[in-house]
Amino acid sequence: MALFDDAKMSVDLLCKVTPSPAPAKPARPPLSQSLASSNANNSPSKRIVTIPETPETKEAVVGEGDGVFTVALMVAAVGEGEILSDGSRKTKDILENISRFVSKEQNTTVQVGGQGKMIETKMRVFVKNSIEAKAVEDYITAHPDQKPAAFVLLVRSLDMAVVYEASGLDPSSAAVADRLRKQAKTRAVRLVREAIACPHTKMSPILLRGHEGPTGPAATLEGFIRSRSVRITGAASSQRYIAFNAKSRPQDVAAHPRPARAAAAPSAPP
Repeated sequence: MALFDDAKMSVDLLCKVTPSPAPAKPARPPLSQSLASSNANNSPSKRIVTIPETPETKEAVVGEGDGVFTVALMVAAVGEGEILSDGSRKTKDILENISRFVSKEQNTTVQVGGQGKMIETKMRVFVKNSIEAKAVEDYITAHPDQKPAAFVLLVRSLDMAVVYEASGLDPSSAAVADRLRKQAKTRAVRLVREAIACPHTKMSPILLRGHEGPTGPAATLEGFIRSRSVRITGAASSQRYIAFNAKSRPQDVAAHPRPARAAAAPSAPP
């Protein structure tokens, strides 16, 4: 198994509900999806990756032919406060762009604290060591008591692990790395939405919009995130990640077809 670290970027389940007794069901397949599903068929080389569905299993088992692309993210939300202009003009421009422009999936609605109430949230997901992440972190550090805050920290560091088929994808390619990184951000948005909706995190519109300051939600949400993290089998460290399988595109399969088996040599005549 290859562990690919994106160097250019850098508890228990809080919402566990004891299920009511139910008739035994056939075992579900692993929470996995073949990168090259169209080529999987019933071949003995079919890729199998097991990602735990519950945090009781603290380890993700990765197949021998798989690689793991890791990336650390930071998640914040745009609050209702104004951006204070006490830094450099360049930094303020960065912060204003973060506040205004974002992908549709990060400009989302969330259910808050199990209340059933949906509110609009301008979520922002950054690679941890990016210029944007540093600008937001530095602003929050410089204005810890701003209410309402201009930015609200949701998760300070979210370690993601994207499991991919090493024979089909090469993360040293900038295009492939960007795509895996984007998938990690999409999964991060989904996870943070789940955390905000969990009644045990006690989120509220007031907290999410910065009326209690810029760091209120982070402590509670990070506990939920830790409950979902797992170790990666074969990884050098015991660090935990949010692990999931990469999604493939048809052209990936076409560009990296499985090699055909060599035909058997004809037997020599008697």
